[in-house]
Amino acid sequence: MTTPQSRPRPESRPTGDSDPNTGPSGPRPVPPSAPGPARAGLSIVIALVAALLVWVLATPIAGLDLHAGSFSVDPGAIIPAILMLGVLAWALRLALGFASRGAKIWTIIAVAVMVLSLLGPIVLGASGGALVALLAMHLLVGGVLILGLRGPRGALHASRTQKPEVPSS
Repeated sequence: MTTPQSRPRPESRPTGDSDPNTGPSGPRPVPPSAPGPARAGLSIVIALVAALLVWVLATPIAGLDLHAGSFSVDPGAIIPAILMLGVLAWALRLALGFASRGAKIWTIIAVAVMVLSLLGPIVLGASGGALVALLAMHLLVGGVLILGLRGPRGALHASRTQKPEVPSS
């Protein structure tokens, strides 16, 4: 039987129009092991610069034609692909950030995606120097994003290694 004291008062019931990004004490925090927006943005920019550097070395300097099948690899394809994938990788990292093994799960997924991405140029028929350049581009971008978005070194186990402070008497 429900007593009047055990029923929530009308003003304490959820109204359904609350912001899902805030909690009772304000905005939800970024997971402690996940990188913040500045680090994520910097990681994506570094990955983008690395890919464009490979493209500049391969195409204008070495004279290679970066094609994989009928797909032409140029800055118009590189920039949106890296921006989209970088933001999606960071979003997944944030989503997994509060899980007890979120960083480890994210890293496994990210490495698997990078390895699978290496099949793209091979399956699409790139060969010779173009294949080497495209594989280098995939490895550089994947490596930068994985290292940058994984979070600060040691953050994975920070909650287990910190000991509570004992007040001195």
